[in-house]
Amino acid sequence: MKNDFSWIISPCAKTSFLQDYFEQNILHIKRNDLHSFDQCSSLDIVAAWLANAVDPVPYQVVLEDNTTTLAAARYMHIRALPGNVRLNYGIDIETVFRLFSEGKVNIAFKNIQGQLPMLDDLTAALTEELNCSCESQLYFTPPTGVPTYPRYETADMFILQITGSRKWKIYQGPISLPLPSQANQPFDLSQQSLIHQCITQPGDTLYIPRGFIWESFPLEQTAVFAAVKFTFPTYLRLILDILKDIGNTAGTLRETAFLNDLEDNNSLKKAANLLGEKIETQFNTTTFDNLSGKRRPPHNRPSSCDPQTLKAMLTALASLHAND
Repeated sequence: MKNDFSWIISPCAKTSFLQDYFEQNILHIKRNDLHSFDQCSSLDIVAAWLANAVDPVPYQVVLEDNTTTLAAARYMHIRALPGNVRLNYGIDIETVFRLFSEGKVNIAFKNIQGQLPMLDDLTAALTEELNCSCESQLYFTPPTGVPTYPRYETADMFILQITGSRKWKIYQGPISLPLPSQANQPFDLSQQSLIHQCITQPGDTLYIPRGFIWESFPLEQTAVFAAVKFTFPTYLRLILDILKDIGNTAGTLRETAFLNDLEDNNSLKKAANLLGEKIETQFNTTTFDNLSGKRRPPHNRPSSCDPQTLKAMLTALASLHAND
């Protein structure tokens, strides 16, 4: 079995996914195959991870209730070091199992690179094929307990239901296509529109675009699911990268902006025109096509930056900095 992009969205075709769902809509793929993700994890692996985490390990064990992430002091051994330094050196296994068995917490494993070959292969394939950065997390949830707390994602995400079943509610978020820097945007869930509900069974995939809010509920089954998050370069990120290069090569843009120049607008127009020309030139390069075009159907790839698009991008950029 090839753990790549086509596999994770099958039987949905790649072109259909990119045109109809990517960055737009939730997609729930029902596979009716209980063993699709058998290689991802098992309860034995989860138990071993918890047992090993009583000592320092490369991954992170995090406990969550239905409102937030629990403070480490509630379930970890913490050692005080000189200089008012506190070191987490392993979980309190009895506390973790007690809270979990009482249904008070869900367990999340983060920074799990190198722990599960199947997930490592999948994230490597997504990174290569989609030109994105990926990270994966694993969640272990009790059969009767608290839901996951509502969270707002700034990365696109695939949920892989490995064992058990979960109910999902997905809401419209406060910002469309948010940047990573907007991760802490506050929201009132009661004011957000519920746009999708579903139940995932073992083998199912659930795609949630960035900017949406999600929460997940137990269905009287111990469940394990993986969250594979992936982040792409945005137009804004490419513009900011280009601006760094332009600043090093265009002397006109490094000239002092005197107030009288701004008032008569000539120097400002000259600088703006030069900036627009250089950005448009960069947007026509093979480098840009390689960065942004690999994840889109051929007819959706931007072959050039038309004046209207360029103006909109520059206006958005100026507005962003004006609000800083």
